[in-house]
Amino acid sequence: MWLEEGGRLGFIVSSKFLSTGNGQWLRELILNQCVIEEIVDLMRVQVFTQDVYPLIIILRKESNETKRDTNEITVKIISTNDLSLLKEAENQPIEEYPEYQINRKSMCYKIPQSWFKSNPRSIFEINCSNTLKQFRDKVTDPETTVSLKKILDVRQGVIAGGNAKWKKRLQDLALPEYGENFTVLEKDLPNVPTGDRGFLKKLVNGDSVGEFIPNWSTHRIFLIYDENHLTAPREPSVFEQKEKLILKAKTEFLMASIDYENIFVTNDTYIAKWQDNPEYRPNIKYLLGLLNSKVLDLFYKIRHCEYVQGGWFVRYGVFFDELPIKKANPAQEKEVVTIVDQIIENRKNTSEDEKALSSLILAMESAKIDVTTAGLSTVIDLNSRKGGEEAVDKLSIRGTTIYFNKLRTASITCISENSAQCIFALMVEQFETLKNRSLNEVMSSVRIPGNALELQKFNNFIKSREQAIIRRKKQIDKLKAKLDEKVIEIYDVKNHLETVYNSLKIIAGKIQENEKHS
Repeated sequence: MWLEEGGRLGFIVSSKFLSTGNGQWLRELILNQCVIEEIVDLMRVQVFTQDVYPLIIILRKESNETKRDTNEITVKIISTNDLSLLKEAENQPIEEYPEYQINRKSMCYKIPQSWFKSNPRSIFEINCSNTLKQFRDKVTDPETTVSLKKILDVRQGVIAGGNAKWKKRLQDLALPEYGENFTVLEKDLPNVPTGDRGFLKKLVNGDSVGEFIPNWSTHRIFLIYDENHLTAPREPSVFEQKEKLILKAKTEFLMASIDYENIFVTNDTYIAKWQDNPEYRPNIKYLLGLLNSKVLDLFYKIRHCEYVQGGWFVRYGVFFDELPIKKANPAQEKEVVTIVDQIIENRKNTSEDEKALSSLILAMESAKIDVTTAGLSTVIDLNSRKGGEEAVDKLSIRGTTIYFNKLRTASITCISENSAQCIFALMVEQFETLKNRSLNEVMSSVRIPGNALELQKFNNFIKSREQAIIRRKKQIDKLKAKLDEKVIEIYDVKNHLETVYNSLKIIAGKIQENEKHS
């Protein structure tokens, strides 16, 4: 190393260095040749004009392995955006695994350097309190857990190459313009040249992973999987699996979905397929439940909280590899799988309802006006404080609602803004004949054309579908809470979770609130 024995070095580094794969060789070099005297965490302090999360690391060259392994590192944390607090941290007494508290502006404690050496990939995990230590020890118990990499092979998705490369391919193959960046929407499939249709693969990207099941049916995107032109196509066999999990890379919460349809994914997403000889092989839906759970989400964030980016966490394959999977007994596994099956069923039904609802509204809005007419009162209910006896004195519109008087005490609500605009335009044309007449009379006399009629005829049906979707989503939330309770029980961390989450909010500083962890 560049230091002489006893020589000291201090440097500023991005917080990513603590656990990034690219920094592993340097972390190992430091641990094998130096004692780390001090780490100063300035992640929550605006030190530079750019949005970065800096740390200061101070080390000393030490050839004695025993001294390195028994060394205790002083960790100083500034919890608020005030660099002057660094002086306060200098004078603070060094505590042993203190708890993170919202009113503490700075902290100072020691952690053994041997922890870093024992961590996977020599991660410099500096977040520590009594509660976090107990939580980590429980979740990573080597007697009862196995790392995900010993069960599933996690691989990054396809790197397409961008629009410039896509257009060059079209030019080289003398193909007409279609699609974008090696992708094409289902509605545009008729534009795909015959020779390219054999390349079509269902595609999920970071926007369409979804919880428990992919959102492919909503986005309906295809990848043009031409290995000769994609930047990094990956092996097709990686994606063409009987069953696999899809993991989202950039997300506020740990998220996974299950796939049985040979879906391909892009490089902002990972797939996880069975290892050839897994150390532990439970039902894959048990793993799916754990990978959507609060427990593993919090564990991940504690270990890798330096990857916060505006409330989102960037997750890399090597980080997924280290997630500790609890070996469940048959009864526990069955309970988790049963809950996951119920969530999947509700998610599928919700997705189908949302798709049907969207298609229906789209179809009605695009319907051509025909000569069919009907009275307004036959298809729309009147909202009135006086039973429709008010006189029409002013017409106005806001979104899907049409108002009939200045006080806005009487109105009708249409199924869409398109429908409302159509009916409003018709009523404006007839306003002189409608003015000062009672609403009940207006409702029975105004005639509307066929497209608006068809839209409103489905009003009650659409409302019932919307209510069904809301009910199903509430049911999914209840099932997810039930799943979390079961996973908490399996990992035996019920007594730690609330304190762990409160600590995490302080540690990360930029994590957004969300009902999932409230």
